[in-house]
Amino acid sequence: MKKSVLKFVVAIIVIALVVVVNTIQRESDFSIAGGPRVKSLKELNDTTKTSVIAFAQGNITTEESLYQVMTIGNWEHQYSNGLYYGADLVGTVSSQFGIMCPTYDVRAGWIFNSFRLEAKVGNFTRNGVTTSGFDPQYSNFCVLLGESAPVSNAVQLAFISNKTKLYAGHQAGTSFYAFNGNYYAGVEQKISNVTVSGGMDFAENTTGYAAVKWSANNNTITVTGNKLGAEAQNFVLSYVRSNIPVFKGIKMNVGSAFWTQPEKKGLQLVTGFNKGKVTLFAQAGGYMQSKIFTPVGGFGVNYNL
Repeated sequence: MKKSVLKFVVAIIVIALVVVVNTIQRESDFSIAGGPRVKSLKELNDTTKTSVIAFAQGNITTEESLYQVMTIGNWEHQYSNGLYYGADLVGTVSSQFGIMCPTYDVRAGWIFNSFRLEAKVGNFTRNGVTTSGFDPQYSNFCVLLGESAPVSNAVQLAFISNKTKLYAGHQAGTSFYAFNGNYYAGVEQKISNVTVSGGMDFAENTTGYAAVKWSANNNTITVTGNKLGAEAQNFVLSYVRSNIPVFKGIKMNVGSAFWTQPEKKGLQLVTGFNKGKVTLFAQAGGYMQSKIFTPVGGFGVNYNL
């Protein structure tokens, strides 16, 4: 089973790499992944970009309560010759995780006419294809499943363009410069409305992850496989319909997700209502373990500060 799963991850990476090569051959104007179109060196000026997002969340279910505040910050300075450097930080105060910074990194690179090369050091996530549109507790649950493919004490080199990201690095050592952990590699590629992502960790027991997301007309389907090849491997399948007009600026989103672990599986249903900075959630579902089904229900709120 584990070997077949890892072969599937390799197949995902190979398919994405083939698309990458064809895309590079056909396109001459890429964009930075997650950002604006990559400019030619003649168009670049010295610029500094800063963004800070903060939100507070509360979520009460029949099993537990969650309260947390999270801040996400990004800073980057670009020179006219294409050189840039920056930093990223995610900090949280949570009743579930305590006080922690799951993401903190510094990065530097060079922007070319159609792509950028980047080096990054720190603790960060690799996978941009994750389950979204659900209540705060379920979102945290997906993080614990390993959906974002986090790495720690990592040093990474990456090729980044509009629809393509190729990367390789080393992580999980006692420090980023010790190189006493394990190597990893991965790829993320967008093809029209579909994004494919996959990666592998080359440790004593090779593991990996794979994810696919399709999104169009406010409909999103996401499939993720996390910690593949390990005893804790898991899968998540979700569908979300978002931005459904309801009444005077109020919009609704509905979602359903099925997840499975080796000895546990569950179903999550959610309805969210958004107006301005506030989103209210109502949720229902449950999980099956040892042939016993446990129902779970609750409600939550997300407020953008």
